[in-house]
Amino acid sequence: MSKSVFNLFKNNVYSFEKKICFDLKDVSQAHDLLESRTGGGSLYLKP
Repeated sequence: MSKSVFNLFKNNVYSFEKKICFDLKDVSQAHDLLESRTGGGSLYLKP
């Protein structure tokens, strides 16, 4: 079972959501991306 699941990821049938990092000084850009709802993944702020 697990082998078939790993093959789905290997063959790009499933993929992980993208993660976007912003420096804390660029928090306004992160906010704009959240408001636009076009990011498509998680946003992270780096201190």
